[in-house]
Amino acid sequence: MSSPIASAAPAVDIAALAHHTGQVVTLRGWVYHLRSSGKVRFLVLRDGSGLAQGVLVKGNLPEDDFQQFERLTLESSLLLEGLVRAEPRAPGGYELEVTRVIPVQIAPEYPISPKEHGVAFLMDRRHLWLRSPRQQAILRIRDEVFSFFADAHNLQIITPPWLKFEVLTPAPIVMRPGTLIDYRITVHGLPIRWRTEIAEWDPPHQFVDVQVRGPYTLWHHTHTFEESHGGTLCRDLVRYRPRGGTLIHWLFVRRDVERIFRYRQQRLRELIGPATDS
Repeated sequence: MSSPIASAAPAVDIAALAHHTGQVVTLRGWVYHLRSSGKVRFLVLRDGSGLAQGVLVKGNLPEDDFQQFERLTLESSLLLEGLVRAEPRAPGGYELEVTRVIPVQIAPEYPISPKEHGVAFLMDRRHLWLRSPRQQAILRIRDEVFSFFADAHNLQIITPPWLKFEVLTPAPIVMRPGTLIDYRITVHGLPIRWRTEIAEWDPPHQFVDVQVRGPYTLWHHTHTFEESHGGTLCRDLVRYRPRGGTLIHWLFVRRDVERIFRYRQQRLRELIGPATDS
């Protein structure tokens, strides 16, 4: 590595990017996602406070730094220096126009890829899956957290507003195996009716909902709640298959699902409480 592990720009947390719009800053973290499009490279970084997208445009940064992108792997640690700008489509609503890429350590191949994995595969690698937005530690007792999810209408307040999500089944909804719940959502401007069935109900440990009718050919969502360090570890194990096959999944659905779960994690922190120290 030719570049020293240093940056002249001040280091900030991703969660604080909104306060640094128009400024050159340094982000420190781990690679969460990588993709390329022509002469542009996209890198999503996580640092424990959130996710941010870095955009590398060939010619806008030194060629050596641009080529560093090709060395990166998921979970590699690095410094990114660049100009902060607002971008509603990016994770967190802000992105970095990257001017320097400084790898700290290149990680070995990471076993959990963006594709959907089975429950057994993820549970065997739960020490790594902790880094996924589909697992969250909350500083509240398990009964309290489960009670929040037991009210199906609370799903409406932890779903992103751009989905225009609405629970159509009137309250109160008695949660038990066989309960049917109807929703309305808007996906890329198209209103869709969605019906799920509670397939398993085991308070306060877990419950499972499956799609009966809706936008997927398969939707199987297991919610688990585990006591951990005085709080609750919430896990979402999701198996889904979108209509349109693999291409539609990679172009649209995978990104949408990731955004939904990131928003949900943020709203749960605001509504129920902060993360535990685990």
